[in-house]
Amino acid sequence: MFRFPLALATALASVCAAPALAETDHSAAADLATIRQKAEATPGTLRALDQLARMGSQALAGGGPDTVGQLVLGQSGIGSRGRFPLNINATERQPAAAMRARFLEQILSADLDNDWSVTRAELTDTLLVRNSRNGTAELFLLGDKDGNNILSWDEIKAVVAAQADANTPRRGALPLSIFDFDGDGQLSQEELDRTVRALSQ
Repeated sequence: MFRFPLALATALASVCAAPALAETDHSAAADLATIRQKAEATPGTLRALDQLARMGSQALAGGGPDTVGQLVLGQSGIGSRGRFPLNINATERQPAAAMRARFLEQILSADLDNDWSVTRAELTDTLLVRNSRNGTAELFLLGDKDGNNILSWDEIKAVVAAQADANTPRRGALPLSIFDFDGDGQLSQEELDRTVRALSQ
């Protein structure tokens, strides 16, 4: 059975009133079991959860439960608390969308006639005007699967998706979904608070 470090539990007890902890002991234990069960379903997540527990011990001693909440979000790849509820899907999909936009901008910057395709001639003219490399030529060569020297809209979408997938930084090892107790795809402040309490078990 997973045991959170004693130092964290002791520090949390000093922050919270004893009666309040006694009221949440049972649900906190159940919440911890739920979190661990979800973590076990994804490779590497349980290990990351245990690492979070160790880090949380130090954070709680220095900054209180709010610091642990920020640490939970940080381990999930979120830089700040933001506004609640947090849309889990949007939070997890945003980096990939931003990367697709970057690659799409690169290749469409050579679509000089605005027909949503790029010819080798357009690419050459664009590179001569820019007099620099930004990856557009590489995208063209990777995307022109039929070798006709025209990057069609379908080929653009395919190469952009493939390059974005290969280059998108991966989120932290803890998916927010393991803390989504009601399964609604949103992480509420209450669920984050429950997570912090559960990690004190």
